Amino acid sequence: MQMLERLNKNARRREAVENRVCFNGPQVELAIYDTYEPAKQVALRSDNLLYCAMLSGSKRMHGVSDQPQLFLPHESFVLAPGQPVWIDFPDARPQTPTTCLAVDISPERIDAVARQLSDRRDPGLGPCQYQARAVHCRHNNETQRLLERLSATFIEPAPEQKILIDLQLTELVMRLLRQQSRDLLLSALEQGQIHHGLLAAMRTLKDRPSQPLDMDKLSSEACISKAQLYRLFKQELGQTPGEYLQQLRLEQARQWLSEGQMSVTEIAFELGYQSLSHFNRRFKAAAGVSPGRYRRQLN
Repeated sequence: MQMLERLNKNARRREAVENRVCFNGPQVELAIYDTYEPAKQVALRSDNLLYCAMLSGSKRMHGVSDQPQLFLPHESFVLAPGQPVWIDFPDARPQTPTTCLAVDISPERIDAVARQLSDRRDPGLGPCQYQARAVHCRHNNETQRLLERLSATFIEPAPEQKILIDLQLTELVMRLLRQQSRDLLLSALEQGQIHHGLLAAMRTLKDRPSQPLDMDKLSSEACISKAQLYRLFKQELGQTPGEYLQQLRLEQARQWLSEGQMSVTEIAFELGYQSLSHFNRRFKAAAGVSPGRYRRQLN
């Protein structure tokens, strides 16, 4: 909400669909797009990687997969350089516009961050490389706060703006690369291409997200010490094993909520939460809305 309040002070409406307001920083630009009325098949493309974070309302993205993808607040779509998409705005209204922020990120910056991550990476996992394809990210609390800090740095310049933007963009790219790396590592594990203790632990948690975290058992299955396993999770994923497990549970919760076959209470206990209120708090912290409200947004 604070981010939207800052943006509303600076935004001036010129267009009803994808009204664009830009904030320039050192060698980078942040743009805010507001849409005030329903529209379909609005084209979007950038020569650079385009990091798009949803702030309010919803969009349906065409062109990133075989089926349209729903895009909600507390989520990002990262579009590859030159990748065209077409967007529907089903619920945009004058009093409740659909709002999204977008940051152009150059290939040079992505390559530089990938090299830094590769230098610190376990050799058994191979180099960290960006794959030029769309990524649909669900934010955790840290990513959401980072986007809010980045927006504030653009909108309310400080004497250290150049340094702050450089640090915040580097962190944003790092989070993107870790998200993509996680998916690629799991894919390689499933295809039998890589055998590594970290991947074995990730697979165990993914297969049994409802089970309590047992670091002794997890490190035994990974054939490495608990300290080493914890370090690898932080280094490669930017998360502790417990945080990764929570992310898996909430991803599964989103999937079940979208399918509509289980009640919110059933989902909570199926995923191992000890109470419905605990599940509601965890879900709202990650998605910005309650599980029930999230389900209604999908309709």
